[in-house]
Amino acid sequence: MKATISNLFYLKRAKVNSKGLVAIFHRITVNGKRIEKSTGKYIDPVKWSVEGAKMKGV
Repeated sequence: MKATISNLFYLKRAKVNSKGLVAIFHRITVNGKRIEKSTGKYIDPVKWSVEGAKMKGV
């Protein structure tokens, strides 16, 4: 049986720290079952590429 796997990095804008940075989360989906975890990293939302799901300039 073939497994369907998906990885996604995204910003959780509800998680803003005192410096105005937002948390980066990682979502892994395997056969429709989803797990979401914080990476423990924060970023300025202006530096995030939604289309590329990564930091701009990387």
